[in-house]
Amino acid sequence: MASVTIRRLPDDLLARIKAAAAAHGRSLEQELRESLAARYPTRDKVLVAIRERWAGLPEVSPERIDSWVDSWVDSWVDSWVDTGRDETGRD
Repeated sequence: MASVTIRRLPDDLLARIKAAAAAHGRSLEQELRESLAARYPTRDKVLVAIRERWAGLPEVSPERIDSWVDSWVDSWVDSWVDTGRDETGRD
C-alpha cells in the first residue's frame, strides 16, 4: 500500500479532522482513509449510485420528452416574439 505525506496542513483543518475522527471513534489515519475513499469513490460505486438514483424516477417515453421539448420551444419562441425583438436580440 502507498503512503502519503502532507506538508503544511493548516492547524485548523487538522483540528477538524481530529474532531471528526474522535466523533467516529477512528484514528486520524483511518478518518483520512475513509474521507478520501468517500470523496473519490470507485467507478463501480459511482455507477451503482447513478442506477439507484435513476431507479426512483418514473419511466418517460421519447415521445413524451419530445412533447415537453416542443412545448418549451413554443413557449420560449412566443415569449421572445412578445418582447418585440428580432432574431439577433435587438429591438
